[in-house]
Amino acid sequence: MSMQNGLGTEYYPSGRVRYVGEFKDGIYHGTGKVYWETNGILMYEGELKDGDFNGHGTSYFSDGRLCHKGMFKDGRPSFQ
Repeated sequence: MSMQNGLGTEYYPSGRVRYVGEFKDGIYHGTGKVYWETNGILMYEGELKDGDFNGHGTSYFSDGRLCHKGMFKDGRPSFQ
């Protein structure tokens, strides 16, 4: 089985879209969008590295309100 590279889409078991963006060796890497499973609303949009939010991006609460816009490191907002 080959690992996914380049642009692609990943789905939750429910059939909702989980991720749309770039993959490297089957892992989110590059730029992409991650969606909440419960309602399909955008959770995160921006840069990813090794499966985590890393670099510049924007995250949202499950109701669509802005959570953080700026830098992320290892999946968490970075305030440095």
